[in-house]
Amino acid sequence: MTRLPTRYYNYTKKTNKSQVFLEKTETFGFAVGAGKPAGKNTPIPDFPFVTEDHMGTITMPQPVKAVIGVLTVEPSLLSTVYTELTQRLGPIDFTSELLPFTSTTYYQTEMGPDIQRQFISFEKLIDGGTLPELKLFTNKVEQAFAVRTATGDARRVNLDVGYICLAKLVLASTKDHAHRIYLSDGIYAEITLRFHRKTFQPWEWSYPDYRLPTYIAIFNQIRKIYRSQLEDENISKKNTTD
Repeated sequence: MTRLPTRYYNYTKKTNKSQVFLEKTETFGFAVGAGKPAGKNTPIPDFPFVTEDHMGTITMPQPVKAVIGVLTVEPSLLSTVYTELTQRLGPIDFTSELLPFTSTTYYQTEMGPDIQRQFISFEKLIDGGTLPELKLFTNKVEQAFAVRTATGDARRVNLDVGYICLAKLVLASTKDHAHRIYLSDGIYAEITLRFHRKTFQPWEWSYPDYRLPTYIAIFNQIRKIYRSQLEDENISKKNTTD
């Protein structure tokens, strides 16, 4: 196989009056020894080039674990909602206790007071690339259980869908922001938590309730279930954190 030459960049510290800056120069050649070019100041050709061993290898990501954070003022409704969800996502393998949702009053106008939160996860692992489809699906489930009011439809359940992998918790959103990436079909992705030093940890943009130790403990537990599934299914954990 023909080996193509590589572009190398050298940086030299320069001083101009009171300013210090780096001057970049280019050399061109083949790697020898410890990766240095054979010969310096070789002219740069006028054609695109790259060496095969510098190209990234495309690999398929690990499957991920779907999770949903549920808000409601009608806990008795949840069994019916979960039946609807499992028709698409399969059996639920984790259900948290009901937790009081007091971090914001944002949803009270629509849903009423005494909102409660519950987290669920699903046994069947999924392709993380299907997150937009899952968000559209959970939006339809929300709408199916909504009630008509004088000011429009009011949700009786709010479903925050996302997924957990070994490195992070990702949530789907219909709203753009500086820390969100557009996926497709009007759906954005947010890395809400990262797994660092043996536990999930928040970012500066993480929702207040997702910073709570109670929530963190729940996500750590779901991650343990997920990790066991990867081990049982002998799925490689390359490029993931511990």
